[in-house]
Amino acid sequence: MKHLILLLFFLSPQAYACTLAAELLDNDHPTTGCPADVTGVVQRAARCTHWAGEEATDKARQKEITKGMQENYCETLPCDAKNLSDHYAAQPQVQRVLAHAWETLYDEKIGVECKQR
Repeated sequence: MKHLILLLFFLSPQAYACTLAAELLDNDHPTTGCPADVTGVVQRAARCTHWAGEEATDKARQKEITKGMQENYCETLPCDAKNLSDHYAAQPQVQRVLAHAWETLYDEKIGVECKQR
């Protein structure tokens, strides 16, 4: 019975002690205790923000920026974040981390730029 209670605790929506690092950019560990897919989308968002802010001083640099944006799937990121937010709708700590990360990096709410195909 004791093991069943522990299992139920770890499977419950509130089991994640999901927190966001103070510094999102240039941080290999932007979240603590979050599901891997949440950490991944926050890391992608930080990298996409970085690449979007880079200046293309010549063709080679433009190619490097384009490659960085493509490798991080920056074009699909708004919908990926929205889908994750919907997936974890019943987990308030995860919701707070996603919302705060998105608002910090993009100054808007999750899903605003999502255009489902």
